[in-house]
Amino acid sequence: MTRPNGVIQLYPLVRIALMLILGIMLADAIPFLSNPNNSVTLLLGTTAVAVIAIRHANFSSISILTATTFLGAWLMAIQKTDSQLCPTNQNITYKAIVTDTPVQHGKVLKCNLLVIDIAETNNTQAPFLVRASILKDSITQRWKTLTIGSAIEVQSVLNNDFELFSSSKFNFARWMQAHQIQATTFIYYTDWQDSQLSNTEINRIPTITKLRLQLLQARKNLLNQAWQQKLTTDNQALVASIALGDKSNLTYTQREAYSKAGVSHVLALSGLHLGIIYSVLSFVFSTLLYRFVRRDWAEFIAQTVIVATLWAYVFLVALPPGAVRSALMLTLYAFVSLLHRDRLSANTLAFACIVMLIANPSSLWDVSFQLSFLAVLSIIVLYPPLCSLYKGSSRWAYFLRPIWNLTCVSVAAQVGTMPLIAYYFGRFSCYFLLSNLLILPLITLLLYATLASFFVQGAPFICNLLTYAMQWLATTVQKLVEYISSLPHSAIDGPQINLIQTYLAYVLIAFLYILGLYIRKWLRIRQQIRQL
Repeated sequence: MTRPNGVIQLYPLVRIALMLILGIMLADAIPFLSNPNNSVTLLLGTTAVAVIAIRHANFSSISILTATTFLGAWLMAIQKTDSQLCPTNQNITYKAIVTDTPVQHGKVLKCNLLVIDIAETNNTQAPFLVRASILKDSITQRWKTLTIGSAIEVQSVLNNDFELFSSSKFNFARWMQAHQIQATTFIYYTDWQDSQLSNTEINRIPTITKLRLQLLQARKNLLNQAWQQKLTTDNQALVASIALGDKSNLTYTQREAYSKAGVSHVLALSGLHLGIIYSVLSFVFSTLLYRFVRRDWAEFIAQTVIVATLWAYVFLVALPPGAVRSALMLTLYAFVSLLHRDRLSANTLAFACIVMLIANPSSLWDVSFQLSFLAVLSIIVLYPPLCSLYKGSSRWAYFLRPIWNLTCVSVAAQVGTMPLIAYYFGRFSCYFLLSNLLILPLITLLLYATLASFFVQGAPFICNLLTYAMQWLATTVQKLVEYISSLPHSAIDGPQINLIQTYLAYVLIAFLYILGLYIRKWLRIRQQIRQL
């Protein structure tokens, strides 16, 4: 069997992901590739060359990678073209539905509206998303009736001049593009009223949007369960955020405290939460199913049920990008585990990246997307060498090993995301290690208790017991976060770096990593020589 010619050959999906990213960036920067006709012509041409040259391995591989680049360019070009169909800078009347939980911001109510029908047009522009700020009225307070799925008729001016909201670090236009929102609008409280959608208008709503609205409504019903009302307001917001991905009730003070403590990631549904669910389900199957069913069949059944459960949970929380990325990775992780292959690798991460970029090319510029993938990549690359530094064999190793593993995961993720956090937010959390060691175990227990409470609503005693546990755990987490964030120098604000410095920081990290590998190899060879 021939060896792969180079390390990159071991990771074919990484090459595909890199070429796809390159194509998206080129289409965003070069007007010629921003034209879908030009991009698809180049895509078809390079694909034809790859098919013709299939017997010439090297030339065919280059053609496939080039075609992947033009695929990324074509997808990006289509999305940019679609975003230009929104009518702007004119007063229009339209029907829309609320697609997320309305959130109060001072005198306005902010939410996303899916525009379905525009009056006096041929409707070729609809449907598309708009970020709306609705002025609250203090007399009738009609704004309180707005909820997920509300249909309204509106008269307002749509605006796509996003430069007014951008800063040197935050590109509002990029954020809107990544979330596929085409315009903003301000709606006076007399310029909207409740409405009903006709069957024709309902049919214009994309299927994925209908599904997401139903899922958000199901999540809202779960949040309105009786157990939720037994928690304090802050604890309700924390539990809703970590268990169901609803961050609408988190206060600015809470968000700031978690940011200073270095544990903001626990507030967003991501790999941490799905990893916890995957771990507990794997433990349950390993202790029950494997004892009664032949191991190969037991493993197949276990992984199938676990993956189905994970995706059911991701759909329940309305498909947030971080949870989708994690579910994709864990799905591939479960599949390759059946083949007894390397389960968590760069190929697994690249697979999730490819799927998400094909679905939404603009998510490449989403800050949460970048931080999420960089954190996981850093863990994949840096965790093994860091973990191997501790070779405890004493009687305390059984207790120290989990602490060391958690420390290594936290350090690896922090190293990978630190330059990007400094670039976007200008903040470094000094006590991130302490925070993760103390808070992550409690968050794990809190998530277990919350998910368990969903299934025991018919058993009042158990439900009350779990509610008490949730209240205690959430309160403890809040107090720990407040204490750590209030410590002297808990966060260093102001290490602002530009884009070039960010790239150089990652080059430095890569250099130090490679240098560490060479030093480790040299020490191993030296030890072998001594043994001789």
